[in-house]
Amino acid sequence: MKGSKALWLGGLLAASISFSAPSQADTAATVAARSHFFGIENVDQQSGKVDKEKVIFAWFSVQSYAVAVRGHVILLDSYIYRLADTPAYVPTTVQELVDLDPEAIFIGHATATTRTTPPTLR
Repeated sequence: MKGSKALWLGGLLAASISFSAPSQADTAATVAARSHFFGIENVDQQSGKVDKEKVIFAWFSVQSYAVAVRGHVILLDSYIYRLADTPAYVPTTVQELVDLDPEAIFIGHATATTRTTPPTLR
């Protein structure tokens, strides 16, 4: 039983990591989104690259964070409470999360909605 539980947990962890292919993200939108989340002083305003010497956490909804780890952008969950087209209750939008151009998303929870409609990135 212990072996199958460990295998199941390992599979769950592997399934929760979603890597995106190299993107053709709109650089201006990526720069704007990353500057909003990580601070203009931490983002190269030409390339959108985040400072490789820092680890930066930015909260964006309930239990969701955008994280820059040594220049790599990831999302810890991607749930936005009270989805809107403009920042309101939550200080971001789905489009701004897409514009962040994250390398990976770690899914931390699932609800009836998120199990049937997983998030998609380009």
